[in-house]
Parts: sequence; structure tokens; C-alpha cells
Amino acid sequence: MNVTDAETPEARLGRLVHARRMELDLPLRAAAESAEIAVNTLRRVEAGLPVRGASYAKVDRALSWAPGSSMAILGGATGPVTITPSPAGEGYVLAQLPDDDFKGVVTNAVVAVADGLTAREIRDISERVLADLKAKGYLGDD
Repeated sequence: MNVTDAETPEARLGRLVHARRMELDLPLRAAAESAEIAVNTLRRVEAGLPVRGASYAKVDRALSWAPGSSMAILGGATGPVTITPSPAGEGYVLAQLPDDDFKGVVTNAVVAVADGLTAREIRDISERVLADLKAKGYLGDD
């Protein structure tokens, strides 16, 4: 059994928040100030302890995660959706969805509209859509 198999959603969120903060090279105090939350609140999040829902939304913004990412992780998502400025101009962002989450979205869509496909065919479609979008530059390469 993998150690993360027994990980609670709160602990997974805490681990991901800490990793993203390190990736952004943000000290704890600077990240808390950017999120407009108390340092102790951010410590609680990183420790896998619950905080108010509004605090999670502020953490999302400070880490350049799409709104609702923290709550989605608490609900079982494998990771956040990150956002970056788009070359298309101000007001546009590029979302970076984890590959497994993206494949899940495509799989659900295919299952909803196609009859008679095998599980292997559905997986192949999901993988092909992901590869094609990455090749065209619409999705980042992990």
C-alpha cells in the first residue's frame, strides 16, 4: 500500500499547498500575506487541519490555483488547477489540469454520449485528446 493511499483529503491538501509554496519560493509569512490570511491559518492548512472555506479560496488565489481548487482537493481531486497569464492578453488565463483529472473529464463525456465503446477504446480516446491538445499547445506539458 502506498503511503498516500491512507492520506486524508486535508493532509493531501496540506502537502500540495506546501509543495506549491516551495515551488513559488514563498516564505510562510509572505504566502499568508498574499492570501490575506493569518500565518497560523496557513500553518493549519499545511498541517492538514481544517479552516474556514473562505480561507481556502484565499489560499487558491495566493498560489495561482483556479478558484475552488482547494475545495476540489478536499472533495477528492488529485490536485489543483493552476492558472497562468495567457499570451492572448489581459483577462485571459491558461488552466493546467492534472492529466488524470483531464482524462476523467473526457472519459465521463465519452461515456455520456457514446454507446457500445469498450473501456479500452474510451481510455484510448481520452489519451488521444490529451496528447493532441498538448501537441497544439493548448495544455502544458507536465
